[in-house]
Amino acid sequence: MALSDRHIVGIKSESTYGTDAFTSSAPTDSEWLGIIGEPSIQERTVDVPASEKTHDGLGGQILRYGDATDVSFSTYLVGKESTGGDPPPVIADLYKASNLDETVNSGTSVDYATAYGRTMASVPAMTVYEGIRDDVGGDYFTRVVTGVRGVPTFVFEDGQDARVNYEGVGLYSEMTTSTTAISAPSSYSGGKNRLKCQGMTLTYDGTQYPITSAEVVTGMEVDEDRELGNDHAVDEVGLYLPNEAKPGGSVTFKARSNVITTILGANVQPDNGSFTVVPTADLVITLTDGTDTIEITMTDCAFGAHSKNLAGGNYLFDVPFTALGGLSISFS
Repeated sequence: MALSDRHIVGIKSESTYGTDAFTSSAPTDSEWLGIIGEPSIQERTVDVPASEKTHDGLGGQILRYGDATDVSFSTYLVGKESTGGDPPPVIADLYKASNLDETVNSGTSVDYATAYGRTMASVPAMTVYEGIRDDVGGDYFTRVVTGVRGVPTFVFEDGQDARVNYEGVGLYSEMTTSTTAISAPSSYSGGKNRLKCQGMTLTYDGTQYPITSAEVVTGMEVDEDRELGNDHAVDEVGLYLPNEAKPGGSVTFKARSNVITTILGANVQPDNGSFTVVPTADLVITLTDGTDTIEITMTDCAFGAHSKNLAGGNYLFDVPFTALGGLSISFS
């Protein structure tokens, strides 16, 4: 099957877990995401060894009914709907399905913050609608995956559009043939402008250091809950925070070699075997296009062991960090 650029993805929060939020109809124009590259939405396959062939003689990789559907795609990070404090169009449903609590501040901003714990009622799921056109046969295919929850990774690269890479899991859903043509949406992600990363800097003690890239993750993991008596059936998909895990990521910036100790501090082990206190700092990433502003804040960040590379006459420091105080995102 040859796929064209008519491979589109829409998302919508579910009012009831596992129930199609689109109510068996195609998404509206405002519910389609602006997708970067080719999305991957596929029912889970399993390996069947030769000694355990199915009744029809099939072995190798096969689809198994009742298992999960893996969902992954990249989309643009865009601003909120209006100055009235409305959430970001469409993509807000992705945040809520990622264990990020939503707080709407009417007339000013909308905020999202990591919400720890695995309480199904407090972590909304979303329905993911996939539409594909086969260029060769001209046929249309659709797949509706309900109960999707997952983990976003926010990616910032100098000179590139800010994006969100999403990895999620939903309930089992097969691709079906559709007799109705999938109309091209008039806009994606609510028609909001993309935010390009230009001139990113790390400011420390009044000095700015150019950032070439940064990545932020929530620290959550997917938890697949299966029905008793049938280990092939996924009943619910949840999110949880592994022991001692926190949001985090990494940042790559340019600096002279002799300033890295000043910026990151040093862990010194005295003769008595005790360590000094690990220095921490808040890390804030701000994007603006003159109308919309997105601010991602990671508080009380502890920086890990860095690597150093010489590129184009400049040292690049790649530094991992853990946000001990949590992660929040504000759209204003």
